[in-house]
Amino acid sequence: MSAYGMKGHLGISFQSAFGTANVDSFHYIPFVSESFVETKPQLIDDSNYGRFDQEDAYQGLNEISGEVVFYPNADEIGIPLLAWLGDKTAPTSTANGQFYELTPETSDFHADAATIPMTVEVYRDIGSSFQYYDMCCNEVTLEVAAGEIVKVTMGMVGGKYAKAAKTTPSFSTTAKSFLWDTTSISINGSGADDITGLTMTFNNNLEAVGVLNSTKLPGKIRRTGKRTIEVSGTILYEDDTNLDIARSYDTIEMITTFTENTSNELEVIMPSFKFSEYPINIGGTGAIEISFAGACSYNVGSSTALDISLTNAMTGY
Repeated sequence: MSAYGMKGHLGISFQSAFGTANVDSFHYIPFVSESFVETKPQLIDDSNYGRFDQEDAYQGLNEISGEVVFYPNADEIGIPLLAWLGDKTAPTSTANGQFYELTPETSDFHADAATIPMTVEVYRDIGSSFQYYDMCCNEVTLEVAAGEIVKVTMGMVGGKYAKAAKTTPSFSTTAKSFLWDTTSISINGSGADDITGLTMTFNNNLEAVGVLNSTKLPGKIRRTGKRTIEVSGTILYEDDTNLDIARSYDTIEMITTFTENTSNELEVIMPSFKFSEYPINIGGTGAIEISFAGACSYNVGSSTALDISLTNAMTGY
């Protein structure tokens, strides 16, 4: 019998400690695709034994990595954001629902894990589920384009692997996926109604590290560099406002808001954004469209590089 992707499921749960899987509180995501894989690199014995043939190989440091792609709603978007930010702040109950005010953590989750470790269950329609644990969120990409559903790609590194009995998924019924027509963007305090596509990429720059602890599994998930927040997109050339900002290398505020209704809303505030690329060229006879790029930095006034507000029905993750 062939396995079908449509019969599979994926769940993510936050662990209370590095090294111990959590299978009691999965948040199931109706995902588009996943690419989790366990790699076992070969260590080749290149000693000379008086023959031409390659010698036997040893098993190197095991590692789990992969991405999950999905169309988020206000409930589900909290999972990658909390995982990347490392912020498990409890929400405040309001008339519109549960309100989260989130910023990147200023310290690691643990000496062994830079961000909150997670257990990921992937059932692929055959046999047991694939259970990946001690997974940390390395990268989150938010993409919105005219005429499309908002898409999230969540990249993780770890970790450890085991087979486990599959659980029974349940999915959010209180919120619907964010769409392009309920997305608004503000640049330097003015509404930007000429943007046709926007991509925000949050990168923790993590890697799995082996230690001398008598195991081939990663002993730590550590940072290799500073967090980065990059933005790219396309904008119709209608005036020189943003061109002048880019040429002056001004630091400005960029705000992106995703709204289904007042009970399901996400606001992403980047208080210190700079354009790094804003080329204006004629590519043909049609409308001139600019492919811009930029990045965010730490803002001294707000003490953060990223400020996220989220309203949904989740009392916690």
